[in-house]
Amino acid sequence: MILFGWWLGMASVCNFVGSMVLAIVTLWYPNYVIERWHQWFCYVAIIWLGLSVNVFGSRLLPLWNKFICMSTIQSRNSRTES
Repeated sequence: MILFGWWLGMASVCNFVGSMVLAIVTLWYPNYVIERWHQWFCYVAIIWLGLSVNVFGSRLLPLWNKFICMSTIQSRNSRTES
């Protein structure tokens, strides 16, 4: 049951991000008309992007975590010093 929840969560987030991408494109190009297959294409592209990052970039994830941790510490320190 938990796995099914993760699948639904991922699907809804990918759908939301695809909608946001198309909304930004509509803001940049007012004459652009969104069609249903554009939404589906964005949805599938975001899923494949996430899959590719996890499969092929898994060896870079610890380095990314260290970078995020250091940037968080630096931003916290810069806020407390000023």
